[in-house]
Formats: sequence, structure tokens, C-alpha cells
Amino acid sequence: MKTKKGFPKRYIILFSLIAAILLGSLAYILATGSTFTVRELIGTDPPDMSKCEITVDDPGVIRIVSTDVEADNEFYYVVVKTEAVTSGNTRLHFRYTLDKSTMYESEANLIVSPLFHFVYDTQRESFTGEWILYPTMLLLVSLTLGFFLFSFIEQLRKAQYSYSTVALGGVIIFLAISLIIWISEFFLYGFSTMSTFYGLRLNMAFLGSMFASLTFPVLLVLSIAVSISNIVLVFKEGLRPMNLLGIILGIAVVGGFFALHYFANDFSFAGEEGSSEWISYQLQSTVLTALYVVFSYFECMLLSTIICAILATRHKVPYDRDYLIILGCAIRKDGTPTPILKGRIDRAIEFEQNQYAATGKHAYFIPSGGQGSDEVISEAECMKRYLLSYGVSEERIVKEDKSVNTYQNMAFSNQVIKGHSGGKDVNIAFSTTNYHVFRGYTLAKTIGMVAQGLSAKTKLYFYPNAFVREFIGLLYEQRYRHIVAMVILANVFAFMMLTIFY
Repeated sequence: MKTKKGFPKRYIILFSLIAAILLGSLAYILATGSTFTVRELIGTDPPDMSKCEITVDDPGVIRIVSTDVEADNEFYYVVVKTEAVTSGNTRLHFRYTLDKSTMYESEANLIVSPLFHFVYDTQRESFTGEWILYPTMLLLVSLTLGFFLFSFIEQLRKAQYSYSTVALGGVIIFLAISLIIWISEFFLYGFSTMSTFYGLRLNMAFLGSMFASLTFPVLLVLSIAVSISNIVLVFKEGLRPMNLLGIILGIAVVGGFFALHYFANDFSFAGEEGSSEWISYQLQSTVLTALYVVFSYFECMLLSTIICAILATRHKVPYDRDYLIILGCAIRKDGTPTPILKGRIDRAIEFEQNQYAATGKHAYFIPSGGQGSDEVISEAECMKRYLLSYGVSEERIVKEDKSVNTYQNMAFSNQVIKGHSGGKDVNIAFSTTNYHVFRGYTLAKTIGMVAQGLSAKTKLYFYPNAFVREFIGLLYEQRYRHIVAMVILANVFAFMMLTIFY
């Protein structure tokens, strides 16, 4: 059977392995689930079993198989092994008389499911075989992380920079940090805490807050860096809303983190179970966890965007290009290129000269950009004149002078290339300022054009702010996907919190 084109076979392998692991774990749990062991801590002295009374309300649902005494770290436990008889609900009562005036009592509310006679203790939120959940979770996360990381590296190697690359990178960051948190807690608190069903769910529910706390130092450094670059940018380029994006984002990130922690520390009274204070406390905890998850989601997307954008600028385009698109931007009042536009043209010229020196192959230049209302000539014409002044022959310059934005730069240039090449398969590169390279990749993919980006340098103080602008642009462009993703994540973690509390 042929795999659908565009769907990598490795994901079929991944999903098959995940299914196999889940089914194997489920099979083990069901195979052992018809029995259940209750362990009651007695103390540091060996218990007198004649003083111990163990009863079941309905022996037709659960029967006691055996009772025993176990010692663990100088503590003694009475171990009661039970087995399901038929589906239903019953209670197991444990009474131990210490002396005439002191008696220890506890109970377990046991439910036996109709299928497989699976026994579940609703009070302890426990069942036989629950220890397998933690290793299963670690294995699934590690396996998924490995496959996604392989896909991410492959996309980078093939210069397939797009929104999906950012999303994949964000998931990798989230999975990697989550794995670090879970493994760290294993070494801090031990397997016994992590391996319980209740403990695992509680840990996963509060993962968002742990994630935010662990990654905050990185975000704080980034926030300080973009804020400093914005201050320099304002002094150099003037006070404009666009030049304050880094400061705004820095305040939002740091302020959001401290606001969440203030909210978390603002309430601590749970009240009596079932009371209005108790219900209010649980709902606030649920909302807080959902907010932490959303905050962590944006953290991952921001970090992934910065990483992908930097990697896109450092990608080495092979010397086999047939066409070099130069993305336009504003020109001077006298019709000459601004420093940013000049940098883009110079980068294209430099690459073409290096390619010719290495392979003997020339490339066609596609200066792209229309004429703005305040421009004396089109941006394409401005670039053409600059290219001619550097000795590029007119035959190797094909203008695109109708576009008014980057999307049209790409789309219209693609049409020009198809017409000029006669529809043949050609290798294309686009030249733009370093902060804009990743954006060029995403737009190229949107119009179905395969192209690789050439990065032209810009002033250092402009660099961080430009990445912030691209991050905001990418969030806006894919806003509906982000909303859906955040709603799903928040609801999943909110559901986990509610099931723990109720």
C-alpha cells in the first residue's frame, strides 16, 4: 500500500509504536486489574493480627484473598490482597485496636467494572498496575520527541522553514522541558510518588506552572535584550510604535509571569470540602493551571520563532540558483536605494559572483517592488539601476514592478520566473534583510514556490525588534490555529485538574 504523498512514512512508524506501547500497557493493566492490594501503615512495631479486623460489605463483589504483614524502612504495614468476583461497588473496612481507648480505622471504596472486572479504589485513586503509567508516559514522550526532532532537523537541512517548522520546534521545546521536569522529579521524589495514578495526574496538571518557572530566566534575558535594543532603536530611528514592540513584549512576558504567580499566591484557603470557599479555591486552581498552560504555549512559540528565524538566516544556499529575487522596500526620495535595500541588492550580487566563480553558472536577477505614492520610481527600477551600475548585464535583469508588499513580491516574482523560464523547473533564491528571511520562507511556501533565502545584514540594534515583529506577524497570520491549540491545551489540563479535585 502506498503512503499518501506528503505524509512521511516515519510518522506511520511513530503512530504504530505509540499504539503498540499504549495497547501493551493497557493489556498489562487489564490483566492485573482484577486484583487489588490495600496497604495500611501500622507503625514501627510489628502488628498483632489478632487485634486487626478486615471486612468487606459485599463479598459477592470483592473477596479477600489473603492478609499479610510487610516491613519497609522500619515501618510495618498490613497488606490485604483482594480479588474481584463480579461487577459492582463495595467497601473494604480496616480496623486495628491499639489499646482499649484507641482504635485505627480506614476504608477503601472499591468499584469493579463490568468489563474485565477491573478494580479501582476511588478514595486512593489507585488500581493494580498503575506503576506502568509513569514509564509509559516517559517512553511515549521520549519517542515522540526523538521523531519530531528528526523531522525538525530534516526540515532545517532542506531549508523548509515555515509555520509548521515553528510549531514543530515549539512542540519539541515543550516536550523536552517537560521530560526534564518529570525526570528531575523522579530523582527528587522517587518512583513511588510519580508512579501513582493520582500523583501522575497531579504532576501533569501543574506542569504549566513548573514549565513557566523553569523557562522564566531565559525569557527574562530575552526581554531585557529586546528592551535595550528598542531603547537604542528609538534614539537612532525615532519614536514610533513599531520601534517599541520589544519593550511591549518584554513587559507582557515578565508582567504576565509575575501576575500569574501573584494570582497563585493570592489564595490559599481551601475551606471545608463541598463549601463555597472550597469550590471557589478549586475553580481558581483550575483557571490558574489553564492560564499557565497558555502562557507556556506562547513561550514555546516565541522561543521556536527566534530559533527558526536565526537558523534561517544562517542557512547556506547551494551554488545552483537560476533566479535571485530581491525583495523590495522603501527607496530614497532621489530614487536611490536606502541602506536596507542596498544591503539586499549587495547580498544578491555577492552570492551571484561567488556562484559564478565556483561553478561558472550565472543567475538572473528579479528586482521586485512597485512604486509607492511617495516614490519617484518603482523599487524594481531603483534596484535595476543599481545592478547595472555594478556591471550586471541588462539581459540578466528581469523586473517585477507591480507588487506592494512582501506577499506580492513573492507571488508576482514567481509568475515572472515561470514566464521567463517557460515553466521549467528552476532553482530560486530570494535576498532580503536577515530579520525578514524567515518571513520570506513562509510566504514562498504559501504560494507554492520552492526557494531559499539569502540573508543581508542589518544594524544590530534593529535585529531583536525585527524578530519580535515577525513573531507577532506569525501569530496573527495563524491566529485561528493558535486559538484552537490553546483552547484544546487549556481544556485538557483543566479537565485533569477537575478530575483530581472532584
